[in-house]
Amino acid sequence: MRKLIVLAICAFYFWGCSSSEEKSDSSTSTQEEKSKEVAPSKEEEPPKPTSQKSTSELGKAFDNKDYKKMFELGGQILSQNPNDANALNTIALYHMQKGEWGAARLLIERALEKNPNLAGLYNNLGVIALREDNLEVAYKDFKIAYDKERSNPNVLNNLGSIYVKYLDYDRGERLIEDAYSYLSDSNSVTNNLAIIRRAQGKYDEAAALYKKLMDKDPRNVSTLLNYAILQIEYMKKYDEGEKLLNKLEFLESNEPYVRKKITELNSKVQATRK
Repeated sequence: MRKLIVLAICAFYFWGCSSSEEKSDSSTSTQEEKSKEVAPSKEEEPPKPTSQKSTSELGKAFDNKDYKKMFELGGQILSQNPNDANALNTIALYHMQKGEWGAARLLIERALEKNPNLAGLYNNLGVIALREDNLEVAYKDFKIAYDKERSNPNVLNNLGSIYVKYLDYDRGERLIEDAYSYLSDSNSVTNNLAIIRRAQGKYDEAAALYKKLMDKDPRNVSTLLNYAILQIEYMKKYDEGEKLLNKLEFLESNEPYVRKKITELNSKVQATRK
């Protein structure tokens, strides 16, 4: 079967409001004896709830992709509330952006200890597994996230993309279509939907989706390559496909599969002209 380029990661998941707070496990301590009496044990204060201002600033840093600011703000929140899932997740995103997958996983797992029902945490674990080429674990994490929150478009797309990766288009279609209804401007969602339409033989619909993506981002390697595959291998539009390959050559992708596929497609184009 043909191998496909699938932009499986829709997005890291970030939520805009802090999770409900849980008290940390309390511990007791005794004060020094001032006489023969022992002072009553004093319970530690529960963590302070994260302020809306801090959460808002964290969200703005995420939207601006200001990872340094995300790291700083997340640390400040954790100094007041060490179990804040939003802050732990944000610092995990900081490490994910740097490719530090192990550190990111530890932070997310720590967040899950006190916040086991947050779909976004499982979603990001799935993203980490994908980056480590562990599709089986990624599927498991995305499935848990989906079971906990079936309306989140990032989760829908990420789980759907696993089905697309395994060429299980029937199960992937509904998930991707639902994700597209929320995120029609997303490169990843649109790309996955185009691949499904191509598999269904709806080539014109797939081409329209790729054109939409190219209008928005004409330098996206996954879009260009998938569109070239559609044009050359399915629609037999070799001239149009060759133009896309020329753009890919100009972008000089270092991905081994991309280089190999470009060479393969160029050979098919040249074979039609002999």
